[in-house]
Amino acid sequence: MIIREMLPRELDVVLNLFNYYCEAAAISEEQYDQDRARETVREYCIRPNLFFRIALNGQRPVGLIGGFISSDEQVVEYLRYNMRSQIFAKAMPLPLVVGALKRLELMRNHPEYKSKLWEITEALQKGLTDAGFEIGPTNSCVTPVYLNGSIPESTNLIYDLRENYNVFCSMVVYPVVPKGMIILRLIPTATHTLEDVRYTIECFSKIVGRLKAGEYVSDKIAVV
Repeated sequence: MIIREMLPRELDVVLNLFNYYCEAAAISEEQYDQDRARETVREYCIRPNLFFRIALNGQRPVGLIGGFISSDEQVVEYLRYNMRSQIFAKAMPLPLVVGALKRLELMRNHPEYKSKLWEITEALQKGLTDAGFEIGPTNSCVTPVYLNGSIPESTNLIYDLRENYNVFCSMVVYPVVPKGMIILRLIPTATHTLEDVRYTIECFSKIVGRLKAGEYVSDKIAVV
């Protein structure tokens, strides 16, 4: 969280995000005005709730962290002394600013990357569903796989996936989800292939068989 006036470089990132969302919403060139967009971004900067939502939405497509608040001195001082200290650890490092600008450039100039990403995503989600996995209602590339098991079982499972199958994924366990539930989060990319998808589903079928057979039961959490 950056509680101060935005620097020009930071404003450029936000403006680029604003441009990207306009394009995604199919806003025509006649409707879009660069100067007005910049003024809109500045307007959001003095309306923390609205602007903060835009900043957070930027995390998924371009890997940003944190957000910005710009307001009257009294408001800024109140937030500075009353917000949790962890908030201030989320300022945007310069490498992320440069990286975000580059990713936005790639998204604009290479639409084939998006097409390939969705080709892989749809193949993965359909393949998992056809193989009997529960992925729930998802409309993004991040693909959840719902399983049942304890926290030690989940850590042993993803350790097995990583070390013995060369498949990396993150997990979500209690208290984020109810006890006894495991969510494995797969994130396909445009660099993956259909062969990667086939191999991943094959590996998941194997580890789920081992999970149901009780091979991951343990009193200890695996060091992952």
